[in-house]
Amino acid sequence: MKILIVDDLSKNIQFVANILSTYNLSFAKSGEKALELIKKEKFDLILLDVIMGGISGYETCIELRKMNGYASVPVIFLSGNTDLDNINKGLKAGGQAYISKPFTSNELINKVNNILTVK
Repeated sequence: MKILIVDDLSKNIQFVANILSTYNLSFAKSGEKALELIKKEKFDLILLDVIMGGISGYETCIELRKMNGYASVPVIFLSGNTDLDNINKGLKAGGQAYISKPFTSNELINKVNNILTVK
């Protein structure tokens, strides 16, 4: 399974990568870079930060859903924005799940495994 991690902070990418080290991982530090990668490679799951420089995670997900072959690829939002409005905004943008930062390793692993098992 191939997972794309999108976050503008290297330390966050490294943290998630350490947790999910058994998967085939790719990284992007912006929504724009993620969309470029997605045009070149097929991913089974995308982990997407919400607040980034340039386009937001929400906007990235909306654009992703318009791309050929990505209408149903699961997206998990990872964000420190924990209020209900932001969670609903992420789900309306096309996300399958929303994990609030800080999260535990077990929480992330379980969510990823559950979504990939269903896929």
